[in-house]
Amino acid sequence: MSGLVAKNVGSSLGFLACGASHATAAGTGDATAVTGDSIDRSTYGMPLSALVVAQYRTSLTAAKTYSLALEVQYSSDGSNWDTAVAILESTALKTGAATDFDGEYVAELSLESRKRYFRINFTPDLSHTSTDVAITSVGVVLGGGWKDSLLPTNDVTQ
Repeated sequence: MSGLVAKNVGSSLGFLACGASHATAAGTGDATAVTGDSIDRSTYGMPLSALVVAQYRTSLTAAKTYSLALEVQYSSDGSNWDTAVAILESTALKTGAATDFDGEYVAELSLESRKRYFRINFTPDLSHTSTDVAITSVGVVLGGGWKDSLLPTNDVTQ
């Protein structure tokens, strides 16, 4: 099979945490936008794509929901940000049955022809007026960089 090259796929991918939130229904963190950490694509070889991964754990009352909205913003300088573009409009991801739920939402994001910096913002929303809670964590898996490895040179790997 000429033309095929063995490649360590793991070295061509990189995971970055963007932000986390703890929300209590009708209280702290509920329906509150979280601005994600700025990611400088040049640090990772200007990756051409990303998977946005939102993981959550909720405790919901029967018939109550956990919803999530995700958006991306781009910047040339890491200070002045373009208007946010929706990745996921506020969507109910879980409906309660008096129990705990774990889940995730994954979306593809093209970074081709995009600016140097980007960030993922998110808003968790609980429909109940009390009791329910949610923990949300958002990160990105970067891929398709121009360097052999997307890991920063100062990272220690084993």
